[in-house]
Amino acid sequence: MISSVHGAWLARRLILSAAIGGALLAAAPVAHAQITHCDELTAHPADPHRVVQGLAFAQINPQQAIDACTAALKDDADNQRLRFELGRALERSGALSEAAALYRRAAEAGYAAAQMSLGALYQEGMGVPHDETQATAWFRKAAEQNHVLAEDALGTAYRDGRGVPRDDGQAIAWLKKAADQGYEPSRAKLLDLSAKAVPRAAPVVAPKPTPAPPTPPVPPAPSPQTVVPVPVIAPAPPPPKVAPAPQAAAPAPAAPPTAQATAPPAAPPAPVPATTPAPVAPKVAAPAPATTPTPPQQQAAKPPPSANLPSADDPQFASGLGAALQQCIVPEAKSGHYSSNPGQSTELLIGKCQQPWMAWVNDCVAHGGTQDSCIAKSAGFAQATIQRFTN
Repeated sequence: MISSVHGAWLARRLILSAAIGGALLAAAPVAHAQITHCDELTAHPADPHRVVQGLAFAQINPQQAIDACTAALKDDADNQRLRFELGRALERSGALSEAAALYRRAAEAGYAAAQMSLGALYQEGMGVPHDETQATAWFRKAAEQNHVLAEDALGTAYRDGRGVPRDDGQAIAWLKKAADQGYEPSRAKLLDLSAKAVPRAAPVVAPKPTPAPPTPPVPPAPSPQTVVPVPVIAPAPPPPKVAPAPQAAAPAPAAPPTAQATAPPAAPPAPVPATTPAPVAPKVAAPAPATTPTPPQQQAAKPPPSANLPSADDPQFASGLGAALQQCIVPEAKSGHYSSNPGQSTELLIGKCQQPWMAWVNDCVAHGGTQDSCIAKSAGFAQATIQRFTN
């Protein structure tokens, strides 16, 4: 069974090989060399020195290829192409240390495809210690020989600052070289780099227009000063005419009516009956609903444990390539041959649903996802689907 670590590595290698488009395959293989059975079973489509069209990593039959390449290299021990191809067959089988040793011999002899593959092993720490600096150094050697995958890998290293200081200028230069050879992932990375560069200048312009509005409130200030002439009220002298106050005594008899007026105030105390609404009785009815909470407990038991994994409702899995991937995964999930752990999910994708899976991941990358995030999302979807039919 595939381990989760080796499964993730194998997944990336499968996608990497599948991403090599028709433009790369259009280049004619080297015609002057003798074709061996090893070449037919293991040649890399992006190897500038291949003698046949080449196979994607997923198409290699490991045991057949190892046997054929071992025999071919025995007959031609100095052939670095055959040494690289035997390393590729061993890598496909999972014998990563042996593959790294063969890649190193061919890489030190200047074979570009072996330099690229050795760099990839160093970058992932598979078969050799993890070493970003070594990885980038080997990518550079291969890129300087126009190896398209190495140009993309070196440009990506500069973009992300892996093994070298981050440098968008160098990233663009190397990615453009790969894109010019028809490598679509490099073209997508170039678009992403240019899209990120645009928003940086935009925010500075926005704040300037805001200061203008404060000026309108200034004109209203003078108007209150014109109102100050209120001192005209000085004619306060009229109060002397208040002498008729004696007449005010006449209104005193009106006091008796006030006694009648006092009668109405007695009415306010009446609101005391408002206490009668003490319908505490309705509150007693509240205990009855206490029996109703039992149904919610039944509902709480219903929801199955759900991980944060993509579901069939995810737009990326609901139609098109996602639907094709579902059609492959669902019957396998129902068969009960797989458990819902990450290693088993990856094994299902690689072993049974390889073609629709690789097509979906390539489409995901073309729409802005990273290769690792797209692989992780598809593996999560497979895991969620298996859970749905095994729980």
